[in-house]
Amino acid sequence: MSNFLRRNTHRSASLLAEIDCRINEGLIRRPDLSILLSGRLKGLDRKRVPLSFSPDIAVEVLSPSKNVVEVHRKALEYLAVGSQEVWQLDHENGEVFVQTHDGIRLLSGMDAVLDTPLLPGFSAPLAKLLAGF
Repeated sequence: MSNFLRRNTHRSASLLAEIDCRINEGLIRRPDLSILLSGRLKGLDRKRVPLSFSPDIAVEVLSPSKNVVEVHRKALEYLAVGSQEVWQLDHENGEVFVQTHDGIRLLSGMDAVLDTPLLPGFSAPLAKLLAGF
């Protein structure tokens, strides 16, 4: 999945895998993938972690061992500190949940396509996005 996103993510975005992000003083989260828009990495030492901010798009791969309350709470934490979208990829059910401040959008079925206004021109068929699990 990360290789697919790296090849297909908009040029004005940076993609980082499993990097710690400070949510608040006592809480650090590590999204499976972090998408940062418009040069947010400029002047930032990537070796210095955790990042002091949340990614613009946090991508989480759901596992059967996580309960729905924990998954939802984590998405709300990202959104509360600056993330604009949280993508939750559920390979087992062939679904992607896109959570924003406005609500949750469910993409279902391998013919569905993930796109976002945050990455103009980006679109990813779920079949390719979820491949490799």
